Amino acid sequence: MDGRDRYGPAVRAELLAMSSATIDRYLRGAKARDQISGVSTTKPSPLLRSSITICKAGDEAEESPGFFEGDTVAHCGPTLKGEFARTVNLTDMHIGWVFTRTVRNNAHPTSWAPSKPELLKSL
Repeated sequence: MDGRDRYGPAVRAELLAMSSATIDRYLRGAKARDQISGVSTTKPSPLLRSSITICKAGDEAEESPGFFEGDTVAHCGPTLKGEFARTVNLTDMHIGWVFTRTVRNNAHPTSWAPSKPELLKSL
């Protein structure tokens, strides 16, 4: 083993030579055992639901730049326990500009960085 991976060069060569279908067959048991379903870090808030306008896919896009849609993605695997990274995504719906920032967790000081214009200017 070369210290970087948890497997040797022979295993690496075998993995690189496999087709995706073969890898799926190898992982079938693990995928069945560790199914990810219903894992969500979103907690609905009645206050937010009543104060934020929800745009549907068929709604018209804004006619000028500066209107952003935002979302976060938790990179937590099958469990929400422990510490994991989150990605904050902002998209300008008019020009398609995307701002993506990964943060260590919700407590990270830059979690709310996209809402601070001075931080966006540094890009």
